Amino acid sequence: MIRALFFIALLVLLSVAAVWIAERPGTVDIRWQDYRVESSVAVLALAAAAAAVALAGFYILLRWLWVGPRRLATARAAGRRRRGYRALTRGLVAAAAGDGDGARRAARDAEGLLGEPPLTMLLTAQAAQLDGDDAGTEAAFRMMLDDPETEFLGLRGLLVQAMRADDKDTALALARRAFEINPRAGWVLTHLADLEIAAGDWGAAERRLAAAVAGGTLDPGAGQRRRGALLYQQALAAESEGRAGHALVLARQAVDRAPGLVPAWLLAARLLTSVGKRRQAQNLIRRGWAQQAHPDLAAALLEASGASAPLDRVKALEPLIAARPAAPEGHLAVAEAALEAELWGPARDHLDRAAATGITVRLCTMMARLEEAEDATGAGAGQWLRRATGAAPDPTWVCTACGGVSAAWRADCPHCAAFDGLDWRVPAGPAMAPGPSPAAPIPAPSAPGKTL
Repeated sequence: MIRALFFIALLVLLSVAAVWIAERPGTVDIRWQDYRVESSVAVLALAAAAAAVALAGFYILLRWLWVGPRRLATARAAGRRRRGYRALTRGLVAAAAGDGDGARRAARDAEGLLGEPPLTMLLTAQAAQLDGDDAGTEAAFRMMLDDPETEFLGLRGLLVQAMRADDKDTALALARRAFEINPRAGWVLTHLADLEIAAGDWGAAERRLAAAVAGGTLDPGAGQRRRGALLYQQALAAESEGRAGHALVLARQAVDRAPGLVPAWLLAARLLTSVGKRRQAQNLIRRGWAQQAHPDLAAALLEASGASAPLDRVKALEPLIAARPAAPEGHLAVAEAALEAELWGPARDHLDRAAATGITVRLCTMMARLEEAEDATGAGAGQWLRRATGAAPDPTWVCTACGGVSAAWRADCPHCAAFDGLDWRVPAGPAMAPGPSPAAPIPAPSAPGKTL
């Protein structure tokens, strides 16, 4: 609309100018050297206008001759880039659809049209992966390392390849290089920590996990638990090197970050006991018992107390009952000590309380010992031993990753090598048999035993 109005206004001005010149006739006389030109004013105006048009056309022609080829080349390059990006898009769609051949053809087309290998290297690698060409995949990722813009992506691809091949040394070197480029990337921190754990570099792995927790790339709860396990491993290493003081510091840090890690409590208590700080060791064990009632903590409490007489051992374990009255492990520990002290009544009482939570193999075995001690015929003992065959299993170390069972805690699962995967719990198996209620205790034999 604006252009039409402008064109109309221009025509009006030209018309007015033509009328104005026509109403004012005149002559023009031009003399130059031996030439003489006589004309009217109107003819001169037309000639001037024609000359202006000719000059403008000549200028446009010169300008086109000067910039035209460049514009044609730019337009052609833009067209190639458009076709290249279309090919790249087709390749990505083919890769997502699992069409390896289509992705490879599109990658070749895109590389030929774009002439920028960094844009097509990833597509080439994905096509090789879809075709199962490990050598081609690795070659494509290694080409990315030569370009700063794609080096980080190439490192990740090579890291995945190395992990699949179980080449942990190469994977560790790649993860460390990726960490140098981008230390804040979450996948770099977690992979690097896992690889340093596999290499036994506990201190470096603990620092990586601390950075991952601080950066928000790792759940704080899980991160602190793993840091506790790594600190425990460092404490073990320090103890083996004769640095007991540093080992104790690390063990205390481990229990602060991972309160449920029983081995850390045991190590700290053992180190305190070894330097004569028995009371501190006992207090530490009671704190650990409040976190998780574990039979090894009961054994550590006996060691820290220095009790050797059977009756003293019973008294040393009684604080565990006061700390967690409902925990069956406490009653079993006191019952074990009472059996050694030949205190049949207290032993039966504590076994009865433990049975209220379920009949386990360990409880049946202890009941058989009690029956055998109180009844020389062994009838009751045999009954409990037979019952043990169908009793629920006792808690043990079970891997949360693979479900494998281990007799003792260790940093890596003996079955699947998962780090800090062992948890103290009942393994999968027969359902736990219900125990008698406290109102119906396990019947005692007629012959009385010792009482406390």
